[in-house]
Amino acid sequence: MHTPRTWDPERIREVVGDDREILLELVSLFFEDTQQRLEKLQKALAGGDLLVTRNESHAIKGASGNFGAERLHEAAKRLEDAARAGQLGPARELGALLRTCFQELRSVLRRANVGVS
Repeated sequence: MHTPRTWDPERIREVVGDDREILLELVSLFFEDTQQRLEKLQKALAGGDLLVTRNESHAIKGASGNFGAERLHEAAKRLEDAARAGQLGPARELGALLRTCFQELRSVLRRANVGVS
């Protein structure tokens, strides 16, 4: 069984090749968008809004999968599934896991010097 990694740099290289300028732009856009979605998710989970939770986690799942953020992708998938099933308690726990995965990704990319502050 494949254990998801925080980040698979080969996945994003499939998209941008070796163009560092494009990579840095994508990293910036990804983090800006994902941060905004996580804020919406946090509010939705606090208010018990599983529809918004499902929609935002679905968007994060897609973006993180394309970006090679495997752990974030897996956490978003699990959160989307819990929201779809109407499981608010587990969804709240998975929301916390999603935020943790996002911070781990930020740390990994910072150490890799890939345009993350």
